[in-house]
Amino acid sequence: MLISQIVLATSLLVFFLFVFKKFNILNDNALSSSHKKIINIDNSPVLIGGIFLFCCMSIFVSNDFISLKIFGFLILCIGLFSDKNIIHNPQIRIVFQILILTIFVTLNKLQIEEIRVVFFDSLLQNRYFNIFFTVFCLAILLNGSNFIDGLNGLTTGYYILIFSVIFYLHFSNSNIEIDNLIEFKILIICMFIFLAFNIFGKCFLGDGGAYLVSFLAGYFLIKFYNLNLVISPYFIALLLWYPAFETLFSLIRRSVSKFNVSSADNLHLHHLILFYLKTKVLNNYINPTASILIIFYNFIIFIISLKFINNSKIMIILILLNILNYVILYNQLSKLNSKNFKS
Repeated sequence: MLISQIVLATSLLVFFLFVFKKFNILNDNALSSSHKKIINIDNSPVLIGGIFLFCCMSIFVSNDFISLKIFGFLILCIGLFSDKNIIHNPQIRIVFQILILTIFVTLNKLQIEEIRVVFFDSLLQNRYFNIFFTVFCLAILLNGSNFIDGLNGLTTGYYILIFSVIFYLHFSNSNIEIDNLIEFKILIICMFIFLAFNIFGKCFLGDGGAYLVSFLAGYFLIKFYNLNLVISPYFIALLLWYPAFETLFSLIRRSVSKFNVSSADNLHLHHLILFYLKTKVLNNYINPTASILIIFYNFIIFIISLKFINNSKIMIILILLNILNYVILYNQLSKLNSKNFKS
């Protein structure tokens, strides 16, 4: 069964690559955004990641998840409209995201049970506040995942890492349950297949893919935590710290520099790492090398965190350590790149 799923999913991706490329459907246009101008697109990659993942979900996931499929499709469409510049304004995209997420969270009674802060947990007991907070967290995750989707394999690899951590917890600890184990397996297999093509720049997630994979991750992680309340909620926050903080830091950075907060740029941390590596690594390997470095750093952090999944204090310390490392590295790379450009 597993082998047949892998063969079918791989065949589906190859088919999409051939058809979309042949008929010039969803070809990436680096000139449409400064965020994309640094990416080498000599081979004209296609933005099929979201469509591929949604098709895999539709084929392999049971109809018990019909609501997830419907709203996943709507989230995907917002991203595809962005990829095709049909909805060019980021603020309009966010409004549509919030509307769809609010309906999804309300209909599915999806909620964040607690964050272990007494005052805030009392607020979460209010259904309307819980809906607001859950939607807010999912919206941050969606847009943060799109922000970090600027390198080959970065977003895909990051979420594969997160799902792998969840799998490890489940199989190494009999007290940890996964309610949607089959769906987790299907998602991670399809993402590995996509990563094999994505890491070499043959195809990208696009906004649609970044939105969809983070929407699915957010849903499954909330369900996972609610089923395993013995785990610290800050462990889940740690798993998602990178896209979440990327959103916050980018908004603050653009506000301080008096740059339009909703406009794309190429000053994210992964861009600075890429610019720095241009002087250190062969050109053909710069993009995947930068992705691997970021994913490897998070791999180390996640490995450390697995020993303390019940300890909120240590989780918070690790989150703050990540933030501190991010800010220090960002500042140092900004200075180094500035010197390199001047020279």
